Amino acid sequence: EPVEKIFDTVISWEPLMSVRCAKRKKKVAEIPGDEPAREVGDRKFNLFKWGATYLFQFMREIFYWK
Repeated sequence: EPVEKIFDTVISWEPLMSVRCAKRKKKVAEIPGDEPAREVGDRKFNLFKWGATYLFQFMREIFYWK
């Protein structure tokens, strides 16, 4: 994925699918799930880098792809 190469990160597909469903006026639902609390270590992702990656991906999806 070019976006991942630009920002040197790997992102998930769930937010992209949300944008695509919204563009097509589809219903989206979440399935609740419990995750245990983190026991060891800190989070390893960079908030600004991931945020910029998702924002770039959203803008590209909204304004460029049909």
